[in-house]
Amino acid sequence: MIDSNSSAEIISSNQDLLIQILIRLPAKPLIRFKSISKRWFSLISCRQFCSLHTLQNPNKTTSGLFLRKSFQEFQFLSYENSKSSKSVPPFTSLDFTNDPAGIKILQSCNGLLLCSSLFTMGTTRRYYIYNPTTKQFSTLPTILDATSSTILGMNLAFDPSISFHYKVICIRSMPTSIYYHQIVEYYSQVGSWHVCGSPFVGPHDMVFDNGVFWNGAMHWIGTAGNVMCYNVDRQCFVSMPKRPFLEGRGKKKCRYFGESGGHLFLIEFYGSCASNFKVFEMEKDSSEWDVMCQVDLSHVLQEFPEMARSHHAFVVLCVVRGEGEEGSPLVLLHIPGKVICYDLKEKTCKKVYELGICGNSNKGSLQFGWFDAYPFVENLACV
Repeated sequence: MIDSNSSAEIISSNQDLLIQILIRLPAKPLIRFKSISKRWFSLISCRQFCSLHTLQNPNKTTSGLFLRKSFQEFQFLSYENSKSSKSVPPFTSLDFTNDPAGIKILQSCNGLLLCSSLFTMGTTRRYYIYNPTTKQFSTLPTILDATSSTILGMNLAFDPSISFHYKVICIRSMPTSIYYHQIVEYYSQVGSWHVCGSPFVGPHDMVFDNGVFWNGAMHWIGTAGNVMCYNVDRQCFVSMPKRPFLEGRGKKKCRYFGESGGHLFLIEFYGSCASNFKVFEMEKDSSEWDVMCQVDLSHVLQEFPEMARSHHAFVVLCVVRGEGEEGSPLVLLHIPGKVICYDLKEKTCKKVYELGICGNSNKGSLQFGWFDAYPFVENLACV
């Protein structure tokens, strides 16, 4: 009979067997296992192993949220339920490289962060891809003809369930006309930029620096209701339903547009005093927006009176949903001094985080907006 020590020796001496065991483990314990020995550190850090692990474990489930306190300082909110062990944040400041201008996050996509240097007069902005789980980063090469055009938006496209490679979608103006735009893509597989397709004219209200990658395409939403959808693999624009019509008075405002667990969500309502809103979800075939839930926060206002003011003080930070149909979708709301969690299925709410006062914020003010929240997904994706 083989004892446990003998079994461990057999496994550790057989690298192929060891790899087959390790690639089935989540990313978080593997990072800790690096400290076991130099051999384990070398194996788990190996690019081939990380790529294999990413494809074997295409994790899209968010395990936390980065909240931007300033361009370079962040507060991390962990979704882990365990109260016995305090979660160590992946980072609280962006110091993975010594950029003299400082670094900010542009976008989070399935575990990778697209970052850039802050604007400095007379210098070309630098762009980075950073994996906060592995602490690895790469610096993107300078964009083609960067000095002759204006960059309108940079967006990251990464789907670990399909490939361990990623793309960066750059929307820039044409030097010959401010009305025409051009798409330039960076392929991590080849490490270079490529001009894609012909110049195009975008809707006047379109905002290209807040793209959402979902279902193989990059999505942008405009302030007047227009939505644009760019299929990354086919390198072409495809039709997309406009934002849903809402009955009511006042100016309609988008309060959230994002992806979670393979689902695309949209939240918008009229005015700043609305205490109820609808959560929309896009059909998988991108044919229409469905009403997933009607949210009424009137009972939440009673439980958290700090929300009740001349305008209701809350911000939708994100919608959280696991992969598949299991589990109840959640909406994380920021109210003065707190982050609360609203369960869309149970229609219940609870306080999940107490926030400290940061910067020049007053005790009763909101510290974060929708664009200050970046989902965190654990994986070993190479950059």
